[in-house]
Amino acid sequence: GARAAARETCAALGPAEGLTPPYDPTDPDPSGRRLGELRAWLLATMPLIAARANLREQWHEAVSGETDQLHPELIRYADVIAATCIGVASRPELTELDFDLAIVDEAGQIGVADVLVPLVRAKRAVLVGDQRQLPPFLDSDVERWAADADEETRGLLAKSALELLLDGLPGSHVVQLTLQRRMPAEVCGFISERFYGGNLHTAAVRHEHRDPLFTAPMAFVDTARLPKARRYEQSGGTAEDGNIPGTSNETEAELLVELACFYHRRGAEWAVIVPYRAQVDVITRALAGRIGDLDVARHNVGTVDSFQGGERDVILYGFTRSNPKGKVGFLRELRRINVAFTRVKRQLVLVGDADTIGNADDPEFRKLAEALRIHLMTRGEILQYLDVRERLADFDTDWRRA
Repeated sequence: GARAAARETCAALGPAEGLTPPYDPTDPDPSGRRLGELRAWLLATMPLIAARANLREQWHEAVSGETDQLHPELIRYADVIAATCIGVASRPELTELDFDLAIVDEAGQIGVADVLVPLVRAKRAVLVGDQRQLPPFLDSDVERWAADADEETRGLLAKSALELLLDGLPGSHVVQLTLQRRMPAEVCGFISERFYGGNLHTAAVRHEHRDPLFTAPMAFVDTARLPKARRYEQSGGTAEDGNIPGTSNETEAELLVELACFYHRRGAEWAVIVPYRAQVDVITRALAGRIGDLDVARHNVGTVDSFQGGERDVILYGFTRSNPKGKVGFLRELRRINVAFTRVKRQLVLVGDADTIGNADDPEFRKLAEALRIHLMTRGEILQYLDVRERLADFDTDWRRA
């Protein structure tokens, strides 16, 4: 009985606490001498086991309660810490820490003041981003203040830290991405020539084009042949930042909704990207009514800013602007075009008025529009609005019959 009890005690306590008894209780012990040794060992060891159990209980209580003391300890021993730029300074548990290396992601969108927060606490830094995509976001109050500031201050606010640093860094400190695997080669070819000096190439991964509506993975649907009263934009609706009047286009919205429904039924990952919030609202309301799910519509319809960093199989982009004077408004920020087009994985569909786009009042946008037209004629597809609506109607009829 005593030997059996000792065996059970050693089995329970020894391995659990990392303690080894003086001998194996299962070994024969005719004289009982070893049992006495085991008893002495247990009497000496039990206080240590009890102390360890008490410490473990205290630890469980600590981690189950308030985390004010736990989190700083965990962070102090962590090898990698993830935080926002401002969070490095605003989080109390990070205030006493310095870093061997700071890696700043999306640095092309982050202003100098924000980037300096982690950089002054790090021995080395790596900034990862694209200065040819969306610039730092300025709220309306800062924009109003900057309007009266000197040119140097305005430039400091409008440009990202990455953009400002690139001009002063030696070539050995800059590494450029030259190979992409997301976009179809046809889309990459245009983006590479217009934004990256022809240095961006597509990996040798074959993507067979299988789209029932379009023969090329980059297509433009032109509204210019429609009557002016039908194709022109409308003013009003949701305003932009700074109380800039909203702009929408009902005709473009109708086609974008039809296209979204088509790809939604086929199970593709899709997104509708437009430059104006008013157009987002028009499309979201109509699309939610068609597919019966407001959350899906809201998640997949938005401005360029909301899709930076994302990707979809199908990107449906509407230019929205259509007017006799070639006014293009927000479209003159060419980096938004870059962001919108490069979200695509399979099929990019552009919807717009070729007359307005081709005769834009902004010379740089006009150059881009002409380059886009030439590229579409050689590596893409240009279709008329009514022809695409007719194709969609045929597919819709077949789908309803099925």
